Amino acid sequence: MKSAARYKSIMVLLAISTFLIVLALVLRFLSEKKEMDSISITINNLEDQLSRSIDLIPPYDPLVDSAPPDTGTSAEEITDPRPSDRVFEGFSFFEYREIIRFQDEQILETGMGVTVFPPKRLYAMPVDEGIRLSWKPDDRNREAVKKLEGNPLLHLTHKIYRWTKKSRPRKVADLPVGRDFFLDSTISPARETYYYSVLLALEGTVGNNKILQESKSSEVVSVVSNDRFTIDIRDGNIASVRVNVIIESGRRSYKESFSVSVGQAIGGLKDIPGVGQLDFSTGLLLRKIKVREEEKEFTVKNPVFNSDGSVQIDPASEIPVYRETSEKRLVKMISIECIDRAGETRIFEES
Repeated sequence: MKSAARYKSIMVLLAISTFLIVLALVLRFLSEKKEMDSISITINNLEDQLSRSIDLIPPYDPLVDSAPPDTGTSAEEITDPRPSDRVFEGFSFFEYREIIRFQDEQILETGMGVTVFPPKRLYAMPVDEGIRLSWKPDDRNREAVKKLEGNPLLHLTHKIYRWTKKSRPRKVADLPVGRDFFLDSTISPARETYYYSVLLALEGTVGNNKILQESKSSEVVSVVSNDRFTIDIRDGNIASVRVNVIIESGRRSYKESFSVSVGQAIGGLKDIPGVGQLDFSTGLLLRKIKVREEEKEFTVKNPVFNSDGSVQIDPASEIPVYRETSEKRLVKMISIECIDRAGETRIFEES
């Protein structure tokens, strides 16, 4: 049995050595391609593992090793080199083999590795839910898309980037090829200018979606979002005011109250039970509060009394009879003057 185990180890190591030689030749041919760096690292790991494994093989013993192996299995089962249960640098043996096969086909057909191209005619427009981004696919990607149909290990993904005048670009979404639009509902409720760009990437489905090939960025589009908030003034004086900020998120309305002094921003982040943190930022800076008294007309309903002092009852409805009259009253009215992020003056009045 000891001899059979030693024979199996030697055969497996020989098979792995053969695999390393073939893989090294492929890597040498693709040495200038950035996407194969991770495979090169894996080869070093495999070589290190191989050298350690050889050290573990006991020395040749003629009394034991001269006997033929008796395993009860076929030669194919003994010499099968496929390490199907091993993972190297996030990729399994089969995943590496599929990636190399795909790259080899591209080199044979085009003389180079796979090339992907960003979408064209990028367009953005503000909508009630946020900003809707749309584009047209580049026809030059058709061949790559066709080759990847049904491939469980490789796929093409649109990567969408967004930024403002004061922030750096950051990825906001990954979308599979076949989708030609994206609704960005994660923007601030405040009116603001946003910039978008989209690229296309060839990724592996494992190893935390390692990018094998990435296109250039598409053209950049800018769009000014709509206000996605409502301000309801509740009370205040010439120094501070209390307002309710109402926003729409996920087809629901949320309301939060804020006490704001002159010179402060209106709104902010709030933790909503059962929902999480929501952004109630309005992008408005409170510059001035105006308080005035205004005469308003109100409708007053007074009950009608009988001659005996009792309230008159409508015999048909059996409810008290009321007479409506109008009267004027002085009420306190509050308006606020704000500056938005674009430097424009915005005025909101108490309703």
